[in-house]
Amino acid sequence: MSLDIEEVVRPGDKIAIVPYVSGDEADKTYVSKVFDFTDDGNIEVLMPMEGTKIVLLPVGAEFDATFYAKKGMYGCRLKVAARFKEDNLFILSFVQVTDLEKLQRREFYRFDCVVGMNSCEVLKDDVDKFDETGLLNFMPEPEGKCVIIDISGGGMRFISSEHYEPGRYLRIKFILPGKNAPRKFDLLFLLIAERPAPNNPKNTEYRGKFYHISNQDQDEIVKYIFEQERLHRKSN
Repeated sequence: MSLDIEEVVRPGDKIAIVPYVSGDEADKTYVSKVFDFTDDGNIEVLMPMEGTKIVLLPVGAEFDATFYAKKGMYGCRLKVAARFKEDNLFILSFVQVTDLEKLQRREFYRFDCVVGMNSCEVLKDDVDKFDETGLLNFMPEPEGKCVIIDISGGGMRFISSEHYEPGRYLRIKFILPGKNAPRKFDLLFLLIAERPAPNNPKNTEYRGKFYHISNQDQDEIVKYIFEQERLHRKSN
């Protein structure tokens, strides 16, 4: 029995789409949000952005879509049926081509990686100031050496010789490789848990989540994960 998309996906849920070309994958990943569902069963999605530009995906083109829903991740193939503007919003209307399938992953899939990172602990007063201004440039510059070992749109795990207490906040900086250019991140991070690093008792493995990450930064991390997954599958 196929899943009813409206029972598991809600307006506002994140969606990542990859062009479907002759049964193979293209190199581009677009991230956007579900806008609404129509009475005739179409899925309306906000047109994706590249920087400040709207991406006008062609009518008739097909995409492999992944929905980041509250109950998990779901995938199917979609076809662009129409493009239109409503209340200053640019919208794509998709027809569902294949049955929706539940993907055996968490809401934010954690992708294994090895990425260098710098970190430093920040005071709660600085976090409060960030809440007011959205700025980080008044905080100390991260200098602690770390290695990210997995990452998702919501958080990550990393290993460091520095000692931090769970519940504390860090300013972190790292760079993720991209198809066109590297992507630089300067974020706040909330530590949730720690444990001795496997096979290296001198270091500590930390787990936590990004603090008030912007939609743009979160989308860039999701794009990175999709790009790396496709490269991995192509090499196998």
